[in-house]
Amino acid sequence: MPTHRRAELAALFLVLASFALWATGYLVQEPQAIIRWETESEVETLGFHVYRATEETGSYARVTEKLIPSSGDPFTGSAYEFRDPTVQAGQTYFYQLEELETSGTFTRLPDIVRFEARREANWWLVLLLIALFLAICFLPARLPTSVQMDTIKDAEF
Repeated sequence: MPTHRRAELAALFLVLASFALWATGYLVQEPQAIIRWETESEVETLGFHVYRATEETGSYARVTEKLIPSSGDPFTGSAYEFRDPTVQAGQTYFYQLEELETSGTFTRLPDIVRFEARREANWWLVLLLIALFLAICFLPARLPTSVQMDTIKDAEF
């Protein structure tokens, strides 16, 4: 097969594969907000809840199903992470933490985090498609299917 024909087929394959992956949602990843925070110390802290709003001064709704338990102590604190997979692409969100103390007191912390949800490319899959395209275009047109060997007759061992 001529090299230019193989390149055309490779390009067609890449376009069809990309469309199929895009259509099934594999080429583009849906957004996910990842909220991380650290504490320097935790005195009588039971845990945290995460709240979200679509406007900074809007009404915040709790997005944690259950309390994120405290893992720090009064001397060392700890690091935390909460993933919110329910965000919609193209939307801006605002997040705020609430601390629950052993006394039953809830304290909404003043810091507000802004997050803009965007779809992102699945870069590993994009790179794989490019590698396949290059392999199809530049591999030899034909690999040997058999190897001929001279027959050794009357050999003495």
